Amino acid sequence: EFYKDWWNASSVGEYWRLWNMPVHKWLLRHVYFPAMRMGCSKWHAMILVFAVSAFFHELLLGVPLQMVRFWAFSGIMLQLPLIIISEKINRKLKSDQ
Repeated sequence: EFYKDWWNASSVGEYWRLWNMPVHKWLLRHVYFPAMRMGCSKWHAMILVFAVSAFFHELLLGVPLQMVRFWAFSGIMLQLPLIIISEKINRKLKSDQ
C-alpha cells in the first residue's frame, strides 16, 4: 500500500501520516520510535522525523539538479507550524460543536 486516503485528511499532520506509507513506516521504525525510546518527547521526535525527511528531500532534489539551496529542506520543515495550526483549528472546531 503506497498511500491511504490522504485527500480526506482534515489536518496537515493527518495528511503526512496518510501520504507515502513506505516512507512513513520507515521513518516511524528507524527515526521516531528509536527517538522515543531514547527519551525524546513526541514533539521532539516529530521534529527529528521531519528534519531527516527534509534532509533526504534536499539531497534527492538538490544534489542531482546541482541546486542545493535548502528550499526543499525549508519547505518540509515549514510543515511543522502548519501541523500545529491545523491541529488547533480542528480542536477548536470540534469543541464548538
